[in-house]
Amino acid sequence: MKADLVLTPTQVTAVVPQFDTLLDGFSFVPGQTYTDWRSGDKVAKYGLTALIVGGAAAAAVKSGLLLKFWKLILAAFAALAAFLKRIYNYIKRFLAGKASDETPQHE
Repeated sequence: MKADLVLTPTQVTAVVPQFDTLLDGFSFVPGQTYTDWRSGDKVAKYGLTALIVGGAAAAAVKSGLLLKFWKLILAAFAALAAFLKRIYNYIKRFLAGKASDETPQHE
């Protein structure tokens, strides 16, 4: 584990001893340390980004922002869907054209 402590120079002498005291009592749960991991162990399917996005979504719901901007959010999803469909159709046409170009020519 790595911990970064961000302080102003005037805070260092007062805060660092308290920080060190907190870290003295820190330990990982036995059997759940990094060195205990084995190939085949289940790993979380989401990362830090998912946690941040999930937290932002929860905050938006809690604050009522989601209800205020539901039309805008719906329009954004519709635009994204249209964009992805357009990309899919482009790739599909491109691959179909490429496949026909690769057929051998009979002389």
